[in-house]
Amino acid sequence: MKWLAIAALAAVSFPVSGQEDALPDWVLRLSRVKHHLRDNFDRIPNYVCRENVDRYQKAPSQAGTVKIDSLEFDVAEVDRKELLAHPGAGAFEDRELSSYVSTGVLGTGSFASLPMNLFVADRARVAPHQPSARNREGWDFDIPAFLHAYEITHNKVRMSVGVRGTFWVDGESMDLIRIDEQIVEPPHEVGMSASSTSVEYARMTIGSSTVLLPQSAELTVLQLDGTEMRNRIKFSDCREYRAESTVSFGNPKQ
Repeated sequence: MKWLAIAALAAVSFPVSGQEDALPDWVLRLSRVKHHLRDNFDRIPNYVCRENVDRYQKAPSQAGTVKIDSLEFDVAEVDRKELLAHPGAGAFEDRELSSYVSTGVLGTGSFASLPMNLFVADRARVAPHQPSARNREGWDFDIPAFLHAYEITHNKVRMSVGVRGTFWVDGESMDLIRIDEQIVEPPHEVGMSASSTSVEYARMTIGSSTVLLPQSAELTVLQLDGTEMRNRIKFSDCREYRAESTVSFGNPKQ
C-alpha cells in the first residue's frame, strides 16, 4: 500500500478590523494562534532535512510488531512542494512514492504539507479541544474531503479524503508542539480501514531564521485484512536549500 498526503493552498482569513469585540474570546485567541503559526510557516525558506524511516508490521495472527526495514531519504520543502530524493542523489524530482518503495506504506505530508493546510491555506474548521493539557492549548480541526487537501493512492486508485484531529500549542509562546490527525472514513478502494499521523515540532535555525520544524512523526495504517503498518520517522540535519541545488518537476525527456 502507498499512502500519500498532498496539499493545495487557499487564501487565509482573519477577523476584520473593528469586528473583534463581537467575537467570542476563544475565536480571538484562535486568530492570534493561527496568525503566529502562519507567520512561522509562511516565512520558512526552502530547506532540506535527512529523513529516517523505520517501518514495522503486525499481522492479525502475530503477537507482536516486526520491523520490516529502515529507509533513508533527503526530504525538502521547495516552493511549497514536499519532495523526496535518495541521499546523495544531487537532485529532487516530483515523483510518485511507488518509485521509492515497491511494498509497504510510505507517506508524505508530515514534513511540510500538514501545517501548511492548517495555518497558511487555512482549510480547517477549528474549535477548542476539551480539556487541554497543563501549559498546552489544544485545538480540534476538521478538513473535509471536498477541499482535496489530502489524497490516498493504492494500486493506482487515487482518492481525496477528509481528516480530523488536534493540534497542540504552548500556552505562552503559541509555538506548535504537536499535530495529531486521522483520516475520516477511508474508502475501501484504497485498501485501508484507518490511518493516523502524529508529528512533533520544535524550533530550529534555517539560514538566518529560527523557525518551527518537524522533529519526528509516526504514521499508522490499518489495512482491511487487519494488518497494522507503522512508520516511525526522524528528521535531522536540516539546512537551507540553496538556489544552486537542482529540482526537477515532471517526467524527464526521453
